[in-house]
Amino acid sequence: MRQKGSSKERDFIELLKIRNFAEFWLGMYKFHNSVCFYNYGDGCFLGDSLASLGFEMDSGKSYCEKFGETHLPDIEELRQHLPEMDIQLLGNLIYSQWRRWNHWNDYEYMEEKDFEWFVIAFERLLDLATVRYEE
Repeated sequence: MRQKGSSKERDFIELLKIRNFAEFWLGMYKFHNSVCFYNYGDGCFLGDSLASLGFEMDSGKSYCEKFGETHLPDIEELRQHLPEMDIQLLGNLIYSQWRRWNHWNDYEYMEEKDFEWFVIAFERLLDLATVRYEE
């Protein structure tokens, strides 16, 4: 009999929340031409959701410490290091990259490669949060 509120059940619920979050934002960034810019720039929806899921906006500190970098990764660096990232590190990195666009970029508009960066990151977050059952 499964115990309600067990550690395993809580972990499953948290992963499900992250999965649903990643799936939603993956669609937003993938189909960005159909979505108002407010949702990416000035809006705080994504940041608030990341924080509520336990991710931290650490300005890329955890990423830089793990990979010996001094800056947030561009798309090629992201692709290179993505397989080595766990769910917490990736969530923190997404949060930091979002905050960069939300606050530090002085209202520059994102280019296609910037949207692609988020698509790649959210695809991997979705994959990491997908529970696989072993037989």
